[in-house]
Amino acid sequence: MKSTINEYKTIITIGSGFSGSSAIYEYFQKTKLFFDPFPNIEFSITYDPGGLVDIENLIKNNYSINQNQYIYNNFKNNIKFYTAKNRGIKQGKNLKLHFEDIESSLKIFLKNITDIHYKGETMLTSFNKPLFYNLIDKLFFKYSFMRKKKQIKGNSILFKDLDNFYSEVNSLLNNVIYMRNVDNKNIILDQAGTIFNPQETTKFYTNPCPICILRDPRDIFIEFINKGPAYPGYNVLIFCDWYKNIIKKIKDINNTNKNVLFIWFEDFVLKNEETIEKIFNFISMKTPVTKNIEFDFERCRNNIYKYKKFANLKDIKIIENNLYENFYIS
Repeated sequence: MKSTINEYKTIITIGSGFSGSSAIYEYFQKTKLFFDPFPNIEFSITYDPGGLVDIENLIKNNYSINQNQYIYNNFKNNIKFYTAKNRGIKQGKNLKLHFEDIESSLKIFLKNITDIHYKGETMLTSFNKPLFYNLIDKLFFKYSFMRKKKQIKGNSILFKDLDNFYSEVNSLLNNVIYMRNVDNKNIILDQAGTIFNPQETTKFYTNPCPICILRDPRDIFIEFINKGPAYPGYNVLIFCDWYKNIIKKIKDINNTNKNVLFIWFEDFVLKNEETIEKIFNFISMKTPVTKNIEFDFERCRNNIYKYKKFANLKDIKIIENNLYENFYIS
């Protein structure tokens, strides 16, 4: 019997950057128990600037003319980012690779949540335009003044109400994820929420089960040095300040929400059977037999305690003096 969309669970692996979350996501893939609509691509539509959370907050709490236009433009730019190829000088997410109609679906969604398009712009939006366009606007305005024909510059929009927004979000996600689930499996998504607010950033998905992965900050620092150009791996003191900032936000929600599971990457590797059982109990699924899953735990084991082989022990000592409360303890 075919399952209804509301019966699916959406399992979402979430990390803070080189936390080891990709290993748990890969394990889910290897079980072949789940539908993966965008394999190996971070589906960040909810929490990106101008994403679903921002649009909701605008309509619900922070409505203004400038915010309407700003978030609308951000979402339009996000569409380009989601659909651009993931190679070349300017890389995107290349979601088209796994769903050819993603661009039209996102454009239809944006059109359907927009109430009105009209000519006009505020001083703020005018100021933030490139200088060249402001010069062209002034020339056109002067020309129209001379011809006694009013020239209105700029394009603006207003969003529709909250009920419409929720309805269109459901339609969008059904179209790009759930209706494609022909085998009626539970869903897995990678990084489809944030570790700083896992419930809020995953609430748009059907029966969300966010799994947040933590890792010893000493090993995270080593990864940042070698692979993390978007993170502060170039200076150990800045890293310590950065980590203190994010871990405080994480700890604020760590023990307060039974709908979110926090696990250590180290436990996933060193205590794999126990941790995998914990994960599958959380998502209310039968735990697979680990030995039957073609997953390389030895490769993951090589990524634990990497800091012990790090040549610059002085940097590790600084981390140990600053972040000792956040270390993994087996």
